[in-house]
Amino acid sequence: MPKKKANGEGGLCQEKSGKYRASFYDTTGKRVVKRFNTKLEASNWLAQMKTEILKDTYVPQSDITVGEWAVEYIETYCQHLRPNTTKRYLETARHLEDIAHVELQKLTALAVQRLYNKLEMSASSKIKVHKLLKAIITKAHQIEMLNKNIMVAVVPPKAEHKEIEVFTKPEIKKLLTTLKDSEHYSKYYP
Repeated sequence: MPKKKANGEGGLCQEKSGKYRASFYDTTGKRVVKRFNTKLEASNWLAQMKTEILKDTYVPQSDITVGEWAVEYIETYCQHLRPNTTKRYLETARHLEDIAHVELQKLTALAVQRLYNKLEMSASSKIKVHKLLKAIITKAHQIEMLNKNIMVAVVPPKAEHKEIEVFTKPEIKKLLTTLKDSEHYSKYYP
């Protein structure tokens, strides 16, 4: 039976093309390979990966996109919610269309901020999008799909606070007169 490679074990070599290939075995035993133009770039990357493994901050590469993870999150972590709530989350997730194709590990706070600025909807709807995206990214960070939570760097949309308008005395008189004289609304007259 072949021996499982140790975390961080790997090496560096030059290919016939002149490029340098760095490789190591990650925490799952999977071989990770990357090519570079210079030996310095390759050795720096390899040292960084080994350091992350030693510090226990290494996150295995994944090609799952934001859209795929959003659906997976809702299907897996929102099962305890009412069906209508889950349906609403899926509808809210549709507003992530501009970043849905981006790999989850490559998503940046800047891309999220640009998404919020581009959304043409009410402030309360933008806040719902923010809450869902924050939950999705936070859960990915908690289960170690991401090595950092980018949502701490995102400025959430602000709620619009409209001033309450109060009826004037003449408007109240007109309203009461209409209620009193109307066939359909007279039952609402005090």
